[in-house]
Amino acid sequence: MDQGIAAVLAGVAGLAGAGIGGLATAYGARIGAQKSMEAVQVQVRKQSEAEHLHWAREQRRQTCIALTDTFGLFARSVVSCNAFIYDRRPLPLEEIDRITAEAQSLVIQRGHVELWGPLPLTEAATALTDAAEELRRSTQQWPAVLDRNHQSEMTRYIREHRSRVRPLKDLRVRFTSVAHRILTEPA
Repeated sequence: MDQGIAAVLAGVAGLAGAGIGGLATAYGARIGAQKSMEAVQVQVRKQSEAEHLHWAREQRRQTCIALTDTFGLFARSVVSCNAFIYDRRPLPLEEIDRITAEAQSLVIQRGHVELWGPLPLTEAATALTDAAEELRRSTQQWPAVLDRNHQSEMTRYIREHRSRVRPLKDLRVRFTSVAHRILTEPA
């Protein structure tokens, strides 16, 4: 009989051990599943952040390209207008209209850069477009200067106008350098 009681007690102990082991296994599985779920959530969040940064960088790239292309059109108009000014010839109205429209397009493109930033890129775009606008205003003054037909005034005007043209190249280089740095640095 002692052996029967011992066997029953051993069976009960084994059953209790199996129950405890089963509970421990279930608890371990639950913790493992929870940790796996947390790891997946972290991975999905990081992937989402990476995709958003890539998307934002692509938006910046597109706005930089648009501003650079628009500046190219503006620069072509500047060259055309300057040929008339430096030769002291009347500036056709269509040339004034074109440089005005392209200066306005630059301001619009600058607004897109301001939307996407960051600040150094916005500052470079603002410096470039402000200088372009100043040159546009100067170009529009040429017909009045030419009409007055004072040689000294024309000479002074041309000298001042050239001083507004020179910085444009440096400001464009500055903008493209800032854009390149921002677009190629890792986020």
